[in-house]
Amino acid sequence: MFARWLSVKIQAAEAALRDGRIDDAYQIVGEQAVREHRRGKKLLDKLAKPLLARARLHAQAGRYADAMQDLDRLDKIDRNSPDADALRKRAADEIRNRRHDRQDRDESYEKAVARVRAGRLESGRLAIEQMAGDDRKRGQLKDELDIRVKRSEQLLERAREVLKAGDVLAACRLWEDARNSHGRTRETESFASELAAKYRKTIQGWLAVGELDRFMNAVRSARALHAIDTSLEEYETIRKLVASTAAHLARGDHAGMKRSLLRLSSAAGEMKWIKEALANLGMLSAAQDKLYASPLGVFAPSVQKTGGIGMLEDTKISDNAPRKARIVQKPMPRSGEPVGHGPLLLLVDGTGSSVLVRRDTVRIGRAGGSAEIDVPIPADLKSHHADIVRHGEDYFLMANGPTQVNRRDVSRVLLRDGDRITLGNGKMVFRRPSDRSESAVLMLADRNRAPQDVDRVILFKDTCLIGPDPSCHIRTREGDTRLVAFVRDGQMQIRRRPLNGRGGAGEVESLADGETKDFGDLRLTLKRYDTKSSPDFA
Repeated sequence: MFARWLSVKIQAAEAALRDGRIDDAYQIVGEQAVREHRRGKKLLDKLAKPLLARARLHAQAGRYADAMQDLDRLDKIDRNSPDADALRKRAADEIRNRRHDRQDRDESYEKAVARVRAGRLESGRLAIEQMAGDDRKRGQLKDELDIRVKRSEQLLERAREVLKAGDVLAACRLWEDARNSHGRTRETESFASELAAKYRKTIQGWLAVGELDRFMNAVRSARALHAIDTSLEEYETIRKLVASTAAHLARGDHAGMKRSLLRLSSAAGEMKWIKEALANLGMLSAAQDKLYASPLGVFAPSVQKTGGIGMLEDTKISDNAPRKARIVQKPMPRSGEPVGHGPLLLLVDGTGSSVLVRRDTVRIGRAGGSAEIDVPIPADLKSHHADIVRHGEDYFLMANGPTQVNRRDVSRVLLRDGDRITLGNGKMVFRRPSDRSESAVLMLADRNRAPQDVDRVILFKDTCLIGPDPSCHIRTREGDTRLVAFVRDGQMQIRRRPLNGRGGAGEVESLADGETKDFGDLRLTLKRYDTKSSPDFA
C-alpha cells in the first residue's frame, strides 16, 4: 500500500512539473519519503532548473523578496549552485539597500514633521524639499506647513494693526500666539524687532511717570519678547527691584527699602518718583530718630542700633534699680534668624563646600575684584566676567569677557547639562542633575575653587537635593540619608526624603545662619558667604 501511495505522489509531482506548476511540484517533493525515492531524486534535479529560472525573472523585475524565496527552496532541496549563490548575494544586497533607502526616507520625513510641529517653519520647509520618496506624505506635510504660515501671517497682520493703534501689549500677545501656536518664520522674527522698539518706548514711559502697575504687568506678559531681545532683560531686573521695594515698604523695613530704592535708581535711572520716595524715606528716618531721642526711646535702645524691638523684662523691677538694668533685650533665637538674600555657604561633612545663590541673575567674576559679584573665582578674568541668567526653566550665559562653551567662543548661549565653560583661564561644568528641580550646579575645577574651598555653586531656584544619588545637586560619598533643602518665609528648611521613594515625607527642620545640625548620618552647617573674603587674584 505504501509503495503504491508513494508512486502516486511521484507521478503527481512529475505531472505538476510538466504543466509548469512549480509550487505544486515543490510541495510534493518536500515530503521526506518522496525525496529519498530514486525517482524522487531525479525529480529534484528537474525541479532545480525552473526554480532558478523563476528566481532570475523575479530579480530582473525587481521582486527580490520573491527571488530569495525561490533560492531558499533550492537550498532546502539541496540543489544550490554557483549561479544560485551569485543571484542570492545580488538579491540580498538589493533588499538591504532598499531597507536603508526606506529608513532614510522615514527619517527625513520624521525630521521634517518634527520641525514643522515644533514651529520651525523655515527649516521645516527646507527639510520637506530635501525629503525623498513618498510624494503623498510630502504633499500633506507641505499643506500643513502652508496652513501654519498662513495663520501666522493673519495673526501678525492683526498685531501690526493694534501696534499701529498704540496697544503694545495686545500686539505682544498676538505676536506670541503667532510664534508659539503656528511657528517661527522670517516675518515673526522681523516683526519682533519692530515690536521690541515700541515696547521699550512704551514701558519706559510708564516707568518714568510711575505707572508701575502697567509697567509690572507689561514686563510679566512680554517674557517671550525678552527671550528674543535680551537687551530687554534690564526691565525684568527693574520689575524685581520694584517688587522688592514694595515688599520692604509693606513690612516697614525702611533700611531695606532704602537699599532697594538706591539699586532701583541705579538700574532705572534718576526718576522723579524715586527721588521723592527717597526724600520721604529720609524724612521718615529723621522723625524716627526724634522718637528715639524722646523719653520713650529709653525703652527701645536696641531698636536704634539693630532695628529690632526692645522688650521690658516681665519680672518686677525695683524703682531703685539702675536705669540700664530696667531694660532687657531678648534676642531672637538662632533658629528663627532669616537667611537673607545673599549667597549662602552650605558645608556637608565629608563632601565639601557649596555656595547657594538664589538670584535669577548670578554674577561671576575675579575673586577680590572691584565689582559686586555672587561667585568669586580665583582666576585671571574680569572683575565682572559673566552672568548666568535664569529665564523660566532655562539658563543663559551672558559673557562680558572672553568666554568659551565646549571650546567655542560665545557671548550669549543657552546652557545644557554637561556644558564645559571657560571664563578667561577659569573652568567649570554646568549641570542639571535632576528634572524634579529647576536648580542647577556649577562644578568648579580644582584649581578654580572659590574662597573657603568651595567646589560647587548651586544656582538655587526652588530646592536643593542632597544625597548619594547622581540626581542630587550636592552628592554625598556614602550613607542612606537623602535631604531636600528649601527656603520658606526667609528660613532655610531641611526635609528628609524617603529611601527609594518609600514612605512619606520626613519632618521639616530649620537650619539657621551659623548653625550646625545632624540630619541622619549627615552634618550640615549654614553660613552667609562673604564674596570679598579672598585677596585680588595675582
